[in-house]
Amino acid sequence: RQGDVAGAAALYRQVIARDRRHAGALHNLGLIELAAGQPAVALGHIAAAVRIDPRQPAWHSPHGLALFHTGD
Repeated sequence: RQGDVAGAAALYRQVIARDRRHAGALHNLGLIELAAGQPAVALGHIAAAVRIDPRQPAWHSPHGLALFHTGD
C-alpha cells in the first residue's frame, strides 16, 4: 500500500532479521528512520548498507546526511 511507511519499515525489519547483510533493506529502513527524524538510528542502518555494498552511489548521500545530522 502506498504511503504505509510503518508497514514498510516493519517489512524491512523482517528482511533484516532473516538476512543481516541485506543491504537494500538496511538502506531503505535507514531512509525511513532519517525521514522520521531519527538520524542516529538511521546512521547505523545506512552505514551498514554502505559497508556491505559501497558500489551503490545513491547510498552515499543519505549516509553523509545522517552523519551531518548526528554531528559525526
